[in-house]
This record gives sequence, structure tokens and C-alpha cells, in this order.
Amino acid sequence: MSRRSLPARKRRPAPGSAVAADASERPKLGLALGGGAARGIAHIGFLQWLEEHRVPVDFIAGTSTGGLVGGAYAAGMTPEEIRELMRDADWDIIFLADSPFKYKTFRRKEDAREFPALIELGLKSGLKLPSGLNAGQGVQTLLDRSAAPYPHLDSFDELPTPFRAVATDLDQAVVVVLGRGSLAEAMRATMAIPGVFTPVTLDGRLLVDGGTLDNVPADVTRSMGADVVVAVNVSSSTDGFTPPTSFVDVLGRTMDTMMAVGVTKALQSADVVITPDLRGFPGTDYRRSDEIVERGYEAAEAARDRLLPYAVDVETYEAWSRARLAKKRDRSFPPMERVRRIRARDVPRPAVSRGKRFLDERGRAVLRQPRSVRALTFVR
Repeated sequence: MSRRSLPARKRRPAPGSAVAADASERPKLGLALGGGAARGIAHIGFLQWLEEHRVPVDFIAGTSTGGLVGGAYAAGMTPEEIRELMRDADWDIIFLADSPFKYKTFRRKEDAREFPALIELGLKSGLKLPSGLNAGQGVQTLLDRSAAPYPHLDSFDELPTPFRAVATDLDQAVVVVLGRGSLAEAMRATMAIPGVFTPVTLDGRLLVDGGTLDNVPADVTRSMGADVVVAVNVSSSTDGFTPPTSFVDVLGRTMDTMMAVGVTKALQSADVVITPDLRGFPGTDYRRSDEIVERGYEAAEAARDRLLPYAVDVETYEAWSRARLAKKRDRSFPPMERVRRIRARDVPRPAVSRGKRFLDERGRAVLRQPRSVRALTFVR
């Protein structure tokens, strides 16, 4: 769904004013979590600080990694659970353009040996390059782990915390605010970095990373109904200028320059802007997730005088937390019963014999392999 017109802005509470204990009277606080690739992991530390200091979050809008972290939190995950998700992720596999060789079926392994190319080229109607270096299978698996209980929603307002993901429509060159449907697909669309991950087709639109037009969506958070908007900007443009040393640096700096105007405009809708000190952390440094999380926590602590006015007492926070978690869906799945026997009726005897002979031969071949290989062998 395309961006809605912004409603009339409500009167903001004066900084430093006491926050009413009554949840119906306190200002509604919303977060705008910006994109920055691996640097966006700092949002986890920021959320952790808010929880520790009883600052309720009523709305979240996120772009790119901000959409990943914000979507996971909106789905009911705790900051610590999201931190573990980032820590345990095998980023080498996630960013591979294809599945690792050891996980391929026998036929796919043969193809990989015969055609050992890292990039697949199309030959129909002439030689064609892919729309992205990575189809995003690894990222999709990561997203499914956090968004599995929400395969389809009429509105992301149904989540424990109302949420919006921000993407860019390549055809219309407009910001697209995703607020319904599959949560995992929305998160995948906002993370579709141009050239790196393939675009996502959703509701007839070709979508890429929302950071190209709205990297810190404070205006989107405001449109959701937030009285107070706290924006967290983790883009590399906040580090100051450093001469690029490679073509990758030049491309990254060019992207930051293109996004700067949109970020400046969007931040006009923010009441509080937090800028973590992430110098020395490139956008590709996912393996240092714990350190990046700490930088986000430190940034919140440095801004405590601007954030604590929105904290509430213990009773109010616990009531808010119970109401939020009451909307959380169970992430567990019912156990599958083991299938011991399948009875087939009206199947010609020759077909049964051929099938049994094939399975017997295949089973003997598998048993001759090492145990580590057996687990990765599938009957096709």
C-alpha cells in the first residue's frame, strides 16, 4: 500500500514533563529505525535500554535492517532473543548466492562441478545478468524464524506492536509503506538492497530497499499515530567524511549522498534523534553483532535525559507489557506424528515392484556412505 497522507500533528509533550501513570493519558511513543546494513543491529541495544528503563513503545516503522529488527520486536521477540538470532546466524551462508555445496542434492552437486560459476546467467533471448547477486534465500530463512507465526495479516496493527516496513517502488519511484500481508515478505522487501539482493514482487509492485528514498522513516511513524517519535539513524553518513579506498566505498558513499536529502526531510517529523557512534563498523561487519548492539545501548544511555521523560512506573509498564504480549502468537509448531506405513490401493503391481526396487537400491547406496553424508542425501 502506498504512503498515506500524514494526519494533523498532535501536540507534543514538553521535554522533561512528567509522564502520567495512567496509560490512557501518557503520550504514545513511536520508533523510526533506520537502515544501515550491519550497523542496524545497534537497534537491538537501543530497544534493550528502553525495556530496562520502562519506556513503552507503541509504534514501530523500520527500513532495511531497521525493518528486520523492528519487525522481529513488533512480532513479540525480546531484544535478547533478537540478539541471539543475530549472533547465531551463519552470515557466510546467508549471503551466499546459492546453497552450500555440502547441502546440495546429488544432481545439483553434479551441476556445480560442471558449471562452477558464482553468478547464474540467463541465455533465453540473449545473455542476461541476474537482477541481484543474491536471491535472498538465506535472508528469507532468517526472517521466517522471527515472522513464522504471522504468514498473513489484514493489518500489521494486529501485531503485539503495530509495525510498518518501508520499501521503494522501482517503477513508480515512490515510497511504499507495507502494513499488511506476510510479515516476512514485508521484511524481505525492505531489505532488498539494490544489486545485492533481488527485488521483491509484492501486490504487483517491484520493491527494493526503502533506504533509497526514506532511510529513517520518522514521517511514517508519525502517520501511524505517534505523539512522540524517536528516530535512530545508523547510516554511515553520520561518521563524517572519509576518502573512499575502493569502488565499493565509492558506491556506498554515493548511496549515502542520494539518501541524505530524504533522511533530512524525514527527521523533521522526529522529536528525538539518536545517532549511535558506529565509526569503525562497516555495513558488512555482521560478525561483530554483539559489539554493535552495545553501541546502540550506549547511544540510548547517552540520551537518557531525552528518553526518561517517557518512562512510566512499574505498574503501568507491566500492564502495557501484558496487553502487548497477549497479542503474541505461539512460535512453536505442533509435533508431527511419525508415519509408519502408507497403504496404497488400486496401484498396479509392476509399478509397486519398480518403486520398491528403486528405494531398496537407493537405500543401500545411502548406507554405504559416511553417516555425515547420509543426513544430507535426499531421495528425488
